[in-house]
Amino acid sequence: MNWLVDGLGVLGIVTTILVYQQKDQKRLLWWKLTTDSVWLLHYLTLGAYSACAASSVAILRSAVFLNQDKKWAQGKGWLVVFMAISILLNALVWQNMFSLLPLISSLACIVAYWIGNPRITRLVSIPAAGLYLVYAVAFHSIEGVVCEMFIIISAIVGYFRHDYKKRAVQA
Repeated sequence: MNWLVDGLGVLGIVTTILVYQQKDQKRLLWWKLTTDSVWLLHYLTLGAYSACAASSVAILRSAVFLNQDKKWAQGKGWLVVFMAISILLNALVWQNMFSLLPLISSLACIVAYWIGNPRITRLVSIPAAGLYLVYAVAFHSIEGVVCEMFIIISAIVGYFRHDYKKRAVQA
């Protein structure tokens, strides 16, 4: 079973890296959907059900965003739907206090992605990934730890490349 957990974790890291390499929003969302599916399976094999719940909502969110050209996917109510599903699923799979970490991270990311401002998304990604980092440690997911560290570093680098420089130039 370890080879499956480790293999899914490595695949999760690779697909997460690929998300950040996409120029086109549609391709980015497809890779995001893919990586969330892989992480869902990884955490399922570890018995980390709160991460599974959060990944399920992320998959749903990506599927809706992939269809934003359709009227049904453009409704403002999706924010409330994603948040309600996150809370409900987390309550259904509650294991211990660590279950709060992916829930809080998921709720923060839902709002950040909903706002649609890359600067806010980058800033929210840092503490959100930090919460998942602690969760990954608690559930002994080395690959999860590596991936969350990658996300934190990537978000910080992105902030300094795109946001900090702009603020310094404007001042």
